[in-house]
Amino acid sequence: ACLESGNWLISDMGNNRVIEVDQEAQIVWEHKCKGGPSSACRLPDGRTVISDWSAGVYLVDQDGQRIKKLFAQQNPGKVRIVPAEFMITTE
Repeated sequence: ACLESGNWLISDMGNNRVIEVDQEAQIVWEHKCKGGPSSACRLPDGRTVISDWSAGVYLVDQDGQRIKKLFAQQNPGKVRIVPAEFMITTE
């Protein structure tokens, strides 16, 4: 996903991580996942929601540390954030 900064948030399933890459293709943020990430979304406050094939859906802080598990289900699929309400659903 393209972020407001112009950087890209990438779910890198092959390397079991989510990365943020700047416009010079440099990694500026990274979170390692237990299983391959299926999707990720950056919230307005800088935290990131990640759906992970092995751990469900969780919230990661700006330092890349997991701070809260939101759902615990296998294969959660895509994560959708409804911005007006900050409601998180899985499809």
